[in-house]
Order: sequence, then C-alpha cells, then structure tokens
Amino acid sequence: MKEIMNPHLESFLRNVEDHKEDTAAVYGLIDTYYQQVAYTPPESDDDMDELPFSEELKQPVEDRASGIIVAMTRLFNSGYDANESYGGFNAMMLAVGHGDAPMVQFLIEHGADVNTWPEMDEEPEWRRQNFYLEDIDIHFMDECFANDKDLEYMKALHQTALVLAEIGHLGPYTGHCLKIDADGNVSLKPPRLLH
Repeated sequence: MKEIMNPHLESFLRNVEDHKEDTAAVYGLIDTYYQQVAYTPPESDDDMDELPFSEELKQPVEDRASGIIVAMTRLFNSGYDANESYGGFNAMMLAVGHGDAPMVQFLIEHGADVNTWPEMDEEPEWRRQNFYLEDIDIHFMDECFANDKDLEYMKALHQTALVLAEIGHLGPYTGHCLKIDADGNVSLKPPRLLH
C-alpha cells in the first residue's frame, strides 16, 4: 500500500484530526478526492461537465497514485462510518455518480449500505426504488443524449452497476436504460423510443 498521499487528502485528514472536519468524514474525504484530486478543478464551473473521465478512476483503489487508499484506511481504522451523510449526500452517492466502480466496491467492503441513502424516508414507499441504481440509470441516459458522449464514463457506469448487483446484491431493477433481472444479470443500454 502506497504511503504517499496527495496534499489535498493530507490536508483534509489533518483537519479531521484537529476536529475541524468531524462529521461525515468519509463523505468529506471522498468529496475532496473527486473535486480536487481525481479531477483537476477547471477554470470555471461551466467547464466541470466537459472534463473527460478520470484515468485514476479506472485503477483499483489500492493502486491509485493519489494515495486515497491510505487516507480511506486511516478514517476507517479510526472508526468513521461510510454511511454518515452531510447535506443529503453520502460517500456512496458520490462514488456511484462518478462511475467509480472500484470505490463503490471498497465502500461496500467497509460497511457502506447500498439499501439506504440520506432522506430515503422522505420518499413515499410506493415510489421508492434504489437511489444508486436510479442514479446510474439517469446518468447513463443523460450521456446517451449528450452531443459529446463520454464512452469511458458510460462503461464505468456499467461496471458500477455490475458491482452493485454482484457485491451489493441489488436487483431486480427496471429503469429507462438499466435493467437487472432476478438472476443478477445487468443490462445497460440506450433508451428506446416507444412507437
């Protein structure tokens, strides 16, 4: 395991240790990671959607040059909870939304619950499906209609759905693009127009 860590991650951990960041530390670290490390911040917020899929997110968590594995391990060894949320978001939501299948797997292996999410009790039960699967479905559909499709991101969303089905044991599910059958088979295809 690499002991070298990106300065943004080191700074965040120092703030946690100094009790300046003492709530939802796993969420905060993951947010810092995606905003400052995996993706270099663009010149303007308008350019954020134009960033290509990060090469780092294609790597297993333990092989990433940023040292995110060291930072995450320190938080988990200190007893921080992967499910704790802040502002209606948790670490799993960020990892799924970024199509970071290796991070999703790592979070599940460290106690993240793929059957709960912040504010789920505010949705009527008849309407509630799994947030994480719905999120993949929506992001994939958005990419299908984008002028410049990010094929790497679309592949990453598929990998993330596979992890949620296989390791998170989610399904069956039927959305616009994503389908998981009762046997756990995952299909992620562009939406079709009904005639």
